[in-house]
Amino acid sequence: MKIGNTLMFGVFGVLSGFLSAVATDTLQHYYQWNDAPWYTAGIVFGVFIAIGILMRRDREATLLFRLPLWVVGSTASYFVAVKTVQLLIEGTNVAPSYGEFLIAGAAGGLAMLASFSILLFGLELKELGVLVVLGATLGLTWFLGDPASEIWYQKQLFMLYVCWQTGMALGLGAALDRRR
Repeated sequence: MKIGNTLMFGVFGVLSGFLSAVATDTLQHYYQWNDAPWYTAGIVFGVFIAIGILMRRDREATLLFRLPLWVVGSTASYFVAVKTVQLLIEGTNVAPSYGEFLIAGAAGGLAMLASFSILLFGLELKELGVLVVLGATLGLTWFLGDPASEIWYQKQLFMLYVCWQTGMALGLGAALDRRR
């Protein structure tokens, strides 16, 4: 098995996660009462994965027309993850716990993987299962850091976006490398 896609997608995952955290944090200050900044991460991740697909030597020409739909699907999957957490804690007056982020990571991951599988490259059921579990586990990276820190929230965004997007990008790259 070659690791070309895995490595390239991993690098793009790190870049995507970092840019997502910075963009979301920056936009949040300008759009405080709007959910739009929160979906920036889905757009950025989708664009970086699309760039990775464009850089593949063995890509199909027909994929070019599906890449914009993939970015929409990636953004929608982030919407699924965010709304999952919000729905699970709605009316409880408590902060989200591990369970909510585990479920949100799985739900967002499943939505993203369904979009990837339908629009770009069909994933095998085993790959899909492993990657959904990975997405769920990476959702827990929200809890890394010290809650007593004044900048904990920014660290949470950074850790969640960089870890989740890097891990999922590596998983997608590895799945593509298995096809060679």
